[in-house]
Amino acid sequence: MPDFTSREKDILRLLIEGKTNTEIGSELYISFHTVKAILENIYNKIGCKNRMQAAVFVIKNNIKLD
Repeated sequence: MPDFTSREKDILRLLIEGKTNTEIGSELYISFHTVKAILENIYNKIGCKNRMQAAVFVIKNNIKLD
C-alpha cells in the first residue's frame, strides 16, 4: 500500500466526498494548482490516471484516510 502524506489523505477524503479541485482548495486553504499537483503525486503513487480511479483504489483497498 502506498504511504500517503496527511495532505494527500485530506485531498483523497474530499475527492471521495465528490468535491471539485476548487472546493478542495478552499476547504484546505491551498490553491487550485496545489490541489492538482498533489493529485498528480497521488495518481503516480497508485498508478492511476484520474480522480475516479483514485477514489475506487482507496475504497477498494479500504485505505483509512483519517
